[in-house]
Amino acid sequence: MLTATCAIAAGSLQVSNVLLELPQTDTAQGLWLSNEGETPLRAQSRVLQWTQDSTNGDQLTASTMLTASPPLVEIAPGERQFVRVVRLQKGDPQTEQAYRLMVSELPPNAGSAAATGASKGVQLLIQHSIPVFVIPQDGQTLGARHGTTSLQPYTSQLDTQATDSSTLQMQNVGKQRVRISRVEFVDANGKSSMLMPGLLGYVLTGQTMKWQLPLPASMRQTGGRIDVRLNDDTQSQTLLQVPAGK
Repeated sequence: MLTATCAIAAGSLQVSNVLLELPQTDTAQGLWLSNEGETPLRAQSRVLQWTQDSTNGDQLTASTMLTASPPLVEIAPGERQFVRVVRLQKGDPQTEQAYRLMVSELPPNAGSAAATGASKGVQLLIQHSIPVFVIPQDGQTLGARHGTTSLQPYTSQLDTQATDSSTLQMQNVGKQRVRISRVEFVDANGKSSMLMPGLLGYVLTGQTMKWQLPLPASMRQTGGRIDVRLNDDTQSQTLLQVPAGK
């Protein structure tokens, strides 16, 4: 969603986008890094492959498909620098490919170490993690989608074995990821309790994820439903029903 211009505010380093999407016709997309501080800053950008599993959650590994250019920049106070995410191999994936662009603000004396690839032991001042998705041929960017996200590709269940919380499990058999936010429990009497006001997380294509929710047995007693927002939807919808006594 390259039309997004909202910045992730954290210290001197600002990042203009919260998401990058590469359709099949694009070989690169990019974003602006800006320095809102009073001294020069150094920033390092890396692209990592993003995978998931229900046991270990999000996993990041080195990518051979995408790279960041330039990987290391120095930005003067009040200035900005454009960084591109470039496809190294042209392909036609059947399902969406997921990555993370890691943008790290480095200490002033860490520039040479980062440039030589010796940044493993470098202390990072600020690090942003921006989702990057390579869209499959028959897929759509978020900006091209209309209406409410369909629940058809997703299967959800609630583990209520614990008395002090509940575990939400969600499986995605669709060709593109889903983003879950604004999770709330609405009981049988219509009383709403916000469980997660912001982002809960993503479920990548073909994956299953689990999250612990602050939904104890005392709240579940009357039964109700779990409502969520999916992707950039403006309205919530019911993800699953919670039987009484669970």
